[in-house]
Amino acid sequence: NETMLTPVAIATWISFCVPWAEPRLLAALIEAGSAGDPYLIADDADGRNSPATQAAAIKTLRKRVAQEASPNKGSNALYLGLTQLPTRSLPALGVSPEVAIDKCANLEIGYTLFLSAYEEAGKNEKSPWKRLSAAYNYYRTGVMAPDTPYSKRATDYLMSGKVIAAAAMTDPLYHSVAGEWSAGMATRH
Repeated sequence: NETMLTPVAIATWISFCVPWAEPRLLAALIEAGSAGDPYLIADDADGRNSPATQAAAIKTLRKRVAQEASPNKGSNALYLGLTQLPTRSLPALGVSPEVAIDKCANLEIGYTLFLSAYEEAGKNEKSPWKRLSAAYNYYRTGVMAPDTPYSKRATDYLMSGKVIAAAAMTDPLYHSVAGEWSAGMATRH
């Protein structure tokens, strides 16, 4: 997939969109979910759509939401974008799926929800790694359980010790992200 973001691109987007984030925690959320696919739309049944652009993702998303709402259709949670943001979380935040697929909105909302999950996990888990593991799973499923396959992917990423760093200001990637981020400012609230 040519829209997949490299680790440097992910770190650069994080630095623009969520500069207050602990970047490795957010990168682990991305690694466990989309692995860097900014417009991935997935579901619990392993259905995956990977549109190439935000506009195509919105079009696909509208189709999927309509299908999910049709009669005789079982409930099937959707997960959006880089952080695989669970759509079940959006109504309480007053955010539409179309907004949540935007890279910056997705990173900011995903990180904010993860921090809430981490706070909630602290009530049950005293071990730092179990707390992180439970928080990643709670973010994804709404269930407080450590050591699930999803949370293991996230904590394995953290335990790998990978260093993430944004592109240098002189790097063309930095200028590309800056341009896309600036252009998107007009559409974000």
